[in-house]
Amino acid sequence: LDSVFLDLLLVHNGYPTTVEIGIGDNLLIYPWIKRLVRMNKAFIVRRALSMRELMRSSQLMSQYIHYAVTTKKENIWIAQREGRAKDSDDRTQESVLKMLAMGGDLKELNIVPLTISYEYDPCDYLKAKEFQQKRDNPCFKKSKQDDLDNMRTGIFGHKGRVHYHWAATVNDFIDRAYNEKQKAEGVTRKLVAFEITGKGIARHEYEICDAEGNHIGEVTSGTMAPSVKKAIGMGYVKKDFSKVGSEIFIKVRDKLISAVVVKLPFYKG
Repeated sequence: LDSVFLDLLLVHNGYPTTVEIGIGDNLLIYPWIKRLVRMNKAFIVRRALSMRELMRSSQLMSQYIHYAVTTKKENIWIAQREGRAKDSDDRTQESVLKMLAMGGDLKELNIVPLTISYEYDPCDYLKAKEFQQKRDNPCFKKSKQDDLDNMRTGIFGHKGRVHYHWAATVNDFIDRAYNEKQKAEGVTRKLVAFEITGKGIARHEYEICDAEGNHIGEVTSGTMAPSVKKAIGMGYVKKDFSKVGSEIFIKVRDKLISAVVVKLPFYKG
């Protein structure tokens, strides 16, 4: 329901689209609920998976979120932690940020922290009852009917005044944290240009290694350049390997391809 209020605010303020909602599969307890949420631009957050399944599911969800925001130009709503409404702990769960980063650069998502407050919580007695049951029986788990009762009460119960509040995007915070870290630690990596001297072509996110195969950086871009008749690229490497003439190696399909750091521009015609 929280996201429905956001949808209304977006429509009333002239935004061209509403939000796609991330909903936990623990709430899809009946087929009609699953059909209903799919009709309302929802995607499913799978829970209660094995570690390997959870990793794969998180990666797919992150890729979809990045696709929805950057390609479909959609808005996404996702809870910042599970169970936040029960104990008022509204700190963002670290695993949520890690999941979002799996699919690409966090900054391209333009993440906006948002909070909603009800004057009255219609589910207060249900939450108190659940806490008491868990206190008396550590093995207690809610039934499907309990989940249904919570949803129904949350939707139709009296809430009084509702307050929405959102902050600026976290992009400035990300930049500030990165700059402060660099200032404290000093510059540890530099962006360099390189030419491939072996056989192969560097691509985005390929690993850059030293002669012993140790990781020293990542490729940001790479291609075959007809103008210089060489495979070229750029990437971030440790400062010790950033001087012109330094030998580096690009890992291509688990093989190390030799390259050399060069001075820009590549084409010196």
